[in-house]
Amino acid sequence: MNRLFELAAGTVIGRSHRHLGRNNQDAYAIDLSPNRAIAIVCDGCGSSPHSEVGAKLGTRLVLSALKRALDGGQLEFSPDFWQDLRQELLTQLQQMISAMGNSLTVMRDYFLFTIVGAVLTPDQTAIFSLGDGVVILNEEVILKGSVVDNCPPFLAYGLVPTLERDANVQFQVIVRPTATVNTLVLGSDGVKDLAPAGSILPAMAALAEDPRIFQNPDRLRRYLAQCNREIIHPDWDNQVLDRQGGRLEDDTTLVLIRRKQLENSLC
Repeated sequence: MNRLFELAAGTVIGRSHRHLGRNNQDAYAIDLSPNRAIAIVCDGCGSSPHSEVGAKLGTRLVLSALKRALDGGQLEFSPDFWQDLRQELLTQLQQMISAMGNSLTVMRDYFLFTIVGAVLTPDQTAIFSLGDGVVILNEEVILKGSVVDNCPPFLAYGLVPTLERDANVQFQVIVRPTATVNTLVLGSDGVKDLAPAGSILPAMAALAEDPRIFQNPDRLRRYLAQCNREIIHPDWDNQVLDRQGGRLEDDTTLVLIRRKQLENSLC
C-alpha cells in the first residue's frame, strides 16, 4: 500500500492542558507497508488524571491486534472480526487493570480512551470508531467531533456490566472499496477547532493537497503547533501585553492519508 498511499501524522497538546501543566492525552500509531496501511488515534478522557497512559497503550494494542489478524490471513472485515477485536482488547485491558489493583479507580484514572482508525488493504478499507473523533473520507464527513454532552463511550466500559449496558460500547464500522479512497482524515475531537467558524472540510482538504505535509515527517506536527502558538501584542495605550491563546483548546491529533499522484506511485 506504500506504493499507492502516503501518510502524515502529528499531535500537539491543547491550550487548556498546557496552561494546567498536564500531559497531551492523545496518541496515534501508524503502519504503512506494501500490503496494508493502518492508522489509529486514541483520545484519553479529559477528566481522568492519567488517561494519556491508556491512549498510548490503546493505539499500540489496536495496531498490534490488527497486524496479527492481517498477517494471519484475515482480510474480510465481518461483524465477527470486530467483535473478536473488541474482546481481545478488553481482555488485554483487564489484565493490565488487574495487575494495577483491579479497581474502578484504576480503570477511570488510566484506561478511558476513545478510538478512531482505519485499515486499508488492496481491496477493502475499513474505517472504525468507538467514541468521538473526526473522520473524513474523501469529501464525506463521517465523524465530526464530540458527541452529545461530550460523554462518549469508552472501550473499558465493556469491563463493567452496568456501564456497558448504558453505553454503546461497540465498534462502528464502515467498509468501502479501497479503489474509491482518495483522501482519509482521522483525528481526535480537537481537530474541529482548526475551523471553528464552519466546516472542517476546506481546512482538511487544503492540508491533504499540500505536498510538503507528506515530504517532511514533522511538518504536520509543526503546523498544529503553529496553530496553537500564543501571540502577544503590546497594548501601548493601556501599557499591558495582550495575550492571545492558540486556536486549539483541546489536545489535537491528526492523521492524513492520501492516494499518491500517478507520477509518484510509479517510482
